[in-house]
Amino acid sequence: MDVVVLAAPCHHQGMSGAELYSASTFRLKVANDLEIRPIIHFEPEEYQVSPEDFVYDFRGAEWLKLCEIMPAIRELGTPRIGGESLNRFSRFATPEEYSDALVASIAVETSAQLFRVGEDVIGRIVLEYLIYGLTESMEDEEFEFRIAGMLDRWGFSILSHLPAGEGWSVALHIPGDYLTLADLSRFVDELCTVAFIPVPVGGDLRSRQIARGLLLAGRPEALVGMAECAWMDAKSQGYDLDSEIGRIELARDVARFANSEAGGFVALGLRTRRRGGRDVIVKTSLLEPDDRTPERYRSVIDARVYPAVRGLFIEQILVGDRAAIIIDVPSQAEHDKPFLVHGAIVEGRAEGSFISIVRRRGEESINIAPAAIHAMLVSGRRALEGSAAETGSTLER
Repeated sequence: MDVVVLAAPCHHQGMSGAELYSASTFRLKVANDLEIRPIIHFEPEEYQVSPEDFVYDFRGAEWLKLCEIMPAIRELGTPRIGGESLNRFSRFATPEEYSDALVASIAVETSAQLFRVGEDVIGRIVLEYLIYGLTESMEDEEFEFRIAGMLDRWGFSILSHLPAGEGWSVALHIPGDYLTLADLSRFVDELCTVAFIPVPVGGDLRSRQIARGLLLAGRPEALVGMAECAWMDAKSQGYDLDSEIGRIELARDVARFANSEAGGFVALGLRTRRRGGRDVIVKTSLLEPDDRTPERYRSVIDARVYPAVRGLFIEQILVGDRAAIIIDVPSQAEHDKPFLVHGAIVEGRAEGSFISIVRRRGEESINIAPAAIHAMLVSGRRALEGSAAETGSTLER
């Protein structure tokens, strides 16, 4: 598809900058007579108006691919009136005030987002966006970690990022010109969600509430980049309830959180990869929906975990024609612990007659040592003996 810049010829002698360089100077026209008009947000009189002063209205034309609009953006990098080239630097008092990261760019408005697309000095296609409201005190490493997973999934890479008064300004290398403006709009929408999700550290309750809320809202992709931790376990597949091992694994995963200090949840439909010693969510791996699954899981847990887990919550969340599942285990009363699992997995084999006790520590699961189990039994027996002795003494009196 050919894209051309329509330049309205005019005579500039004795005319102000705002009169000379109007929005019509920089309108775009694509094939089938589709015209993209810039929206004037202001008309400065002190300097020449350039495409950077406008926002281009692509609402209703989000299907356009970058390869179909980049030629026009490059042309706008050196706009002309008639045969006269405009001086892109004339609007700045000194060259130092001009940021030459992008040789040519335009602000794009779609039905959902507003962002800037352009080309840098070495020909890379670049997306620039200001994430409003993101705290300026955040460390660079924290910001990079938050968005790393989604960048991997999309194939984007960071060129620059820095606090910018009202939020964080980020410049990203777009992997190819085959993406549409609708694709970029979806990317920016996801970026605005992921950038606000704190990296889970220990018992960070706020992170847990956000992650749980995103799952229940049908946004499992927003968890990409988060690492497994003391309160979250991510799995790419559901449990095989037709096998003994699958039923024991489900019961053990629930018991681990029940025996921990603060509980936690299992998220099914998320794939992880080992990075820097941590299991990090790298993509969604959604499941085939089945309305019977939550009740089947609950039946297995009730049959294999003792005592009953209070407040257990199991929900299937539809995401398009696929689904994610959350198994949420609230913090349990100390007097109910330890939670026992009927069955154990020994050297890869299911042992249905065994009893196992497991708990979660950090992102790892550990078996409770025999000495600890013995100490619990001895402590309980002493408490019972003390209670019996006190009852007998009372009866004698």
